[in-house]
Amino acid sequence: MALAKRALEELSADPEVQRVARERTLVLQRQEAERQASRAEGRVEGRADGERMIVRTLLARRFGPLEAGYEAAIAAATEAMLERYAERVLDAPSLDAVFRDDG
Repeated sequence: MALAKRALEELSADPEVQRVARERTLVLQRQEAERQASRAEGRVEGRADGERMIVRTLLARRFGPLEAGYEAAIAAATEAMLERYAERVLDAPSLDAVFRDDG
């Protein structure tokens, strides 16, 4: 046991081993940060996909099948735009009114 402890102490004192350990730690930290960012991005994308589905469903239920132009507008919409569309579907007299530009 003492021999193993001494070998470990010698390795720990080696500047090259210390450098490699620091690099490994930095790589692991970077990988963890990237993984967390990817998970957060996935949650945001999933939420936006759900909002798109709800908007499509509400619009189709109220106005009938959606034309390709409206589908494209929904696909390209930001989260804020999707929220406006969902609110407007309740009172809008037409699809054009739902997608009007707020300027």
